Amino acid sequence: MSLSAHGRVGKKERVGLGAFFSNDRAGKQNHYDLVLAYSYRFPMANGASLSAGLQGGLFFYQANLLDGDTPEQGVFDSALSFEEAIGPNFGAGLYYQSEDTYVGLSVPFLLNYESPIGQNRDDEQQTIRKSNIRKIQYLLTAGKLIDLNGDFKVKPSFLFRLIPEEVDPVEIDLTGSFFINKFFMVGNSWRFNSGVRPKVTVFMMSYQFPSGLRFGYAYEYSFFSDISRYSSSHEILLGFDVPKLIKGGNAKVLNPRYF
Repeated sequence: MSLSAHGRVGKKERVGLGAFFSNDRAGKQNHYDLVLAYSYRFPMANGASLSAGLQGGLFFYQANLLDGDTPEQGVFDSALSFEEAIGPNFGAGLYYQSEDTYVGLSVPFLLNYESPIGQNRDDEQQTIRKSNIRKIQYLLTAGKLIDLNGDFKVKPSFLFRLIPEEVDPVEIDLTGSFFINKFFMVGNSWRFNSGVRPKVTVFMMSYQFPSGLRFGYAYEYSFFSDISRYSSSHEILLGFDVPKLIKGGNAKVLNPRYF
């Protein structure tokens, strides 16, 4: 699960502030992130802008391998333990946006952290293979909104992800989003690896109410895996854009969110 909030501050609204909290639980492992973010927006010609951002925060990792059944084969008793780790991390990025186009480049995490599990085992036969809690990754994304006839718009976009520590370091997401009557969106995304083979497909939809409330749903399915039937996921998004107040105290109806 994740919870985030962000907004612009200042007379010219060029400063952005945000906070992000997430909890990712897999089996006996728990991973928490708390991140604070700052950005500054530089206006450009034709209403476009270039934003530069920094973020910093803490992660907390916990693995309780003492809780649960132990198979008779394949896991050694000496490998069972309760492990914890905590540390800081930082990120930076650039984001360009015009009325119908956006391009972003970022390094959300600048530090690698290795799992503490197995680090103190001396017997090679009883050492659990170590994995990274957090890996450095480089992201490049871009998208463009195409107006078909006013009530119908389509937004093709892509996300390029490079994670040097991975065995397969490159991932590419190709996404097509279709907007109907401004506030309703349906889309489909495909993720490919270095071998140009599809790894994941995601079907998604969302509706943004003019009042600012947003609801979204996504279904993700993994390919080419012995556990594909168990690794699919359902995701639900709830969001709210706080309307600005105009003279007289009336709430301003929000414009549709395309980016």
